[in-house]
Amino acid sequence: MSDSKRTAGYHWSLLRQGDFAPSKDELPTRLANVEVTAGPLRFALGPAQEARLLLPLSKSEKVGKLPVSTSLRIKETHAVIDGSTSRLLDIMCTVKELESVFTEVVDEILSRIQEGTSVPSALRSTLHDFRALLFLTPTKTIPTEIVLGLVGELFVLNELLDRSPEAWRAWMGPQGGRHDFRAGSLALEVKSTRSASNTLVTIQSVDQLSVPSGGQLYLTRLTLEPTPGGVLNVANLYNRAALRCSEPEKLKEILLGLDCSDPSADEWNHLSFSFEGEEVFEVGGSFPRLTEDNFVGSKSPQGVLDISYKIDLSHASDCIITSDKKETIQNELIACLSPE
Repeated sequence: MSDSKRTAGYHWSLLRQGDFAPSKDELPTRLANVEVTAGPLRFALGPAQEARLLLPLSKSEKVGKLPVSTSLRIKETHAVIDGSTSRLLDIMCTVKELESVFTEVVDEILSRIQEGTSVPSALRSTLHDFRALLFLTPTKTIPTEIVLGLVGELFVLNELLDRSPEAWRAWMGPQGGRHDFRAGSLALEVKSTRSASNTLVTIQSVDQLSVPSGGQLYLTRLTLEPTPGGVLNVANLYNRAALRCSEPEKLKEILLGLDCSDPSADEWNHLSFSFEGEEVFEVGGSFPRLTEDNFVGSKSPQGVLDISYKIDLSHASDCIITSDKKETIQNELIACLSPE
């Protein structure tokens, strides 16, 4: 590949491999195939291996105002290049996920300079053209199933808070509890699905459907259909819960168990849902499940460290309880939280 066809990404890759000419300069660089009166353009790396471009400026060249971006660091600086101090425009991509876009930006800057555009003008016009891609810092997106699961638990939490502002004390799921909600010997597991026709649910451990000693366990299956603009999302349900919770600051502490430090953040609210239905099952008897009682000696086989499996709730229709009994169960759970 000729120098004229090598992209900026090619040079940054070689720099990361230590491929640059020995120099006593302040930082290792590789020459671009473009040169202006003030000197050649150079590729460099930032302190954490960030992609970087150095654009030489003449003593009289005016830079003017440049666009501001959280994904780019742009500054005028001076550095020792080839034994002498050079005036430079130093542009560095600070967001790793945007490096591929930054590569296109740099290649376009070089092309415009090669066609005769001044360094400041080439930089300014290229950044303007790429603004939509480069000037938005990407945020991570929380996987759909995690968002759906949290929305389901917050939905149930709000049902319980309708009965008592102390109901948050029973919420154990994000804190690593065996069951999503528990008070005394009464436990409730919440499973959410996006489609009423999907009767399969995943059980994460061999003890997740083990009934508390001397108590009862119920499984709530919520059908929450993805709906643009739907009212059921993490932010709305959290805010509703916080308004009626006896200690709203505790809710945020609980959510930290899911690495959710900001329930209103876009990453947690890229999905919203509408409520389509609910079934509550009593776990026990004919309910399909695995527990340690299914293994010889009531213990998982030696060397088996983790077990997850799927169950089909269409085989548990005789375990569905009535809405009246559901209310009774919720009241009993709340009662277990009250001081004796």
